[in-house]
Amino acid sequence: MDDRIDALLHETCRAVPGPVKRQGGWVWSEAGVVLSRTKAGRALLALGAADRREIVVRLLKRAIGLERRFGASTAVVGAEEPDDDGCDGAEWRRRRTIVVLALNGMLKVQPTADDEVLGLMATWLVGAEHFSPTWYPFDEIVAAFEARFAAGATPAAEVVAAAVSLGGRFHATGRDDWRRLGNRLASLVGGAPDVRLAIDRAWAVAIRSELDAMPADHRDAWLRLLTFCQDSRAAKPTSPWIKTARVLLNAVGRGPFREAFARWLPQFEALPDELGSSRFESLPDHPCDIDLWKRLAWVVGMEGDPRTARLLSRLALASYRRLSGIGPRSAAVGNAALIALASMPCIEATAEIESFAKQVEFQKGRDQAAKILSARRSC
Repeated sequence: MDDRIDALLHETCRAVPGPVKRQGGWVWSEAGVVLSRTKAGRALLALGAADRREIVVRLLKRAIGLERRFGASTAVVGAEEPDDDGCDGAEWRRRRTIVVLALNGMLKVQPTADDEVLGLMATWLVGAEHFSPTWYPFDEIVAAFEARFAAGATPAAEVVAAAVSLGGRFHATGRDDWRRLGNRLASLVGGAPDVRLAIDRAWAVAIRSELDAMPADHRDAWLRLLTFCQDSRAAKPTSPWIKTARVLLNAVGRGPFREAFARWLPQFEALPDELGSSRFESLPDHPCDIDLWKRLAWVVGMEGDPRTARLLSRLALASYRRLSGIGPRSAAVGNAALIALASMPCIEATAEIESFAKQVEFQKGRDQAAKILSARRSC
């Protein structure tokens, strides 16, 4: 088996063009290796699932050893000085790259992972020095954990601990795309998800202060609802999305949610005045802020409560408010609020849409409101 792996690594080294100069630094090719394009890779593809699994295990163990050796060599000896084996940092980096590219190719054709493989995957990533999707197949590994937890049998304690450790590594990066991966792992093990709240927004300060003051169980329910709204990729409130949102809303409580939304909305409305009138002070909201408020609006309108119609109208107006030198603050949030109003059957929603159409400055907002009003009248 080791001979097959050595042959694969040898052909991987020949298949990869080598480092490419980019933005003043040297990076390795991100394409990886396609097994079907190498002789050794085709031989591995012809093996049974059990043999391919064994190759993945051995490659993972090699990758873990190289990560540890590379970290030790750069930390103790220095990136450019040779170690006892005559390998400097560049050589360890080359060896690690070859193993990672070969392993990525194997994981694409060997998607199923048992407890041992999952534990090795987590150990590999948690100990990785350059934690980046350039090197590591993040999505594939998180999907493997999800498939294992969905299989029915209770995962071993080591797998649960591996999911917790890996989720913590994703959360520690602070990056939004990796934070979502960490939240996916946290949902598997019942851990607290991580929600991104802006550091320079009054509404975010208000939410954080309320979360900090809540009991732990109540806070977890709120965090699950907020992260669901922020991490969702739904373009509109579909039936499956509404079904999941309703479960999370019931855990929080409809009344407390409506009251909290009413408390946070004035902070959201006040943003342009707080930041001033200059172009550089009136910064637009972060995409994560937009995702959160869009889907909070959907949740508000989901129950069709007449008392919330005015809140949604205010959110739409605040979102279409002009920022100096930029334009409307967030047409996406404004449209989401209008969509939520359109889903409410009450007459109060129609009145609020009409009021919005009279007050909004931008033609796109007026057109959206007119389209909704025409559809409601035709019904």
